[in-house]
Amino acid sequence: MIEYISEGSLLGFWFFDPNNQPRIYFCRVEYSEPFMVAYAFSSLSASSSTDFTRLQDAENVKILEPRTITDVYHVGIGISPSFVRIYMKEPEDVERFTSYKTGISIGADYGYVTGADSPYFDPTWEYFAIKGIIPVFGAYNPSSRTITPRLNIEGRKYRVTWLSLSREALERMPASALKKLAADVQRAKIVTKGGVQLIPVPSDLRDYTPISSVYSFLEEVETILKEKKGGSSK
Repeated sequence: MIEYISEGSLLGFWFFDPNNQPRIYFCRVEYSEPFMVAYAFSSLSASSSTDFTRLQDAENVKILEPRTITDVYHVGIGISPSFVRIYMKEPEDVERFTSYKTGISIGADYGYVTGADSPYFDPTWEYFAIKGIIPVFGAYNPSSRTITPRLNIEGRKYRVTWLSLSREALERMPASALKKLAADVQRAKIVTKGGVQLIPVPSDLRDYTPISSVYSFLEEVETILKEKKGGSSK
């Protein structure tokens, strides 16, 4: 079962920063609303497949590509029929669900998700959509009959505020706010975007200051709090 983020909570994403270093970028969920879309691939005859494609609705709106950096989609992706194989690239030139193969082709016996893994009406395949990261999907029919692969995409749409967690910004915060921020970071859900192959940070986030790890961030906060306490006692 997918656990969604409550309003007011932090959400973190691992990305490669512009210097190719792994960093965590945080945002705060301001409010949320339901997100529900059904998508159907073209019909597939026995042992046939689609090409990799960007998912879009009848009005050609890209389903998993938010238009602004302040929108984040947090969804589960359910699959029907249960035996159909769904392959994914994210971004559109990097294969997912396989850490030892490259150049995956749709129909391969590895690197896919089925409805047995993520049922159509009770999806467990969790996905976060952020502006600037384009996922593509493909389907393969391993059966002996014609089918129409379908995806049930349901979850929450978040409106978020991205945070700059530079030393200077932290030092400007009152001690009470800094303590709350540290507690929020400790409780935050942190997503490794792209799995074991991290994705470069989207260009719209490059002006925000990330952290190198939760542990180092908490150490820095503790140091600043001690400095604030020492300064106030003088």
